[in-house]
Amino acid sequence: FMNWKPLSSHEGKWTKERLRFEHDRIRKAKAFLKEQRRDIRSRQKVLELARTDWKEDMHACKGAPEAGSELQKEVLQQVKRILERQANGLNQDALLLQQSERWLRLREKKIKLIFRHLDLPYGAELGLYDVDDTASSVISLLNSTSTT
Repeated sequence: FMNWKPLSSHEGKWTKERLRFEHDRIRKAKAFLKEQRRDIRSRQKVLELARTDWKEDMHACKGAPEAGSELQKEVLQQVKRILERQANGLNQDALLLQQSERWLRLREKKIKLIFRHLDLPYGAELGLYDVDDTASSVISLLNSTSTT
């Protein structure tokens, strides 16, 4: 998925074979994104455990009258900032994953629709620039096929 490249004009035309190739690329990308989702969930669990530990340590520190408790509170505040940065990074990763999954679903629908509705005879070609890959184009294509 990381090496996903759009088709360039020298790579050919939209033939049935090319559509099958694109479908295979989509399948591989879906597997990659599924693994990324698992990784994010795992990281979320680890972060939640760390937050729970931090809260317990902070609660224990607030009740401690020892002289070193001020230093401990300062360290715990630094830990809190680190946990917040990690949560922000994780949220960004989750957002990127959601956007990637949405784009991939749209791409998959478009490839399926092109394959199904163009009914290209064997060896027939559709120019690469004849296919608009923008989300609005896919949505428009989906809407036009659902009304017919």
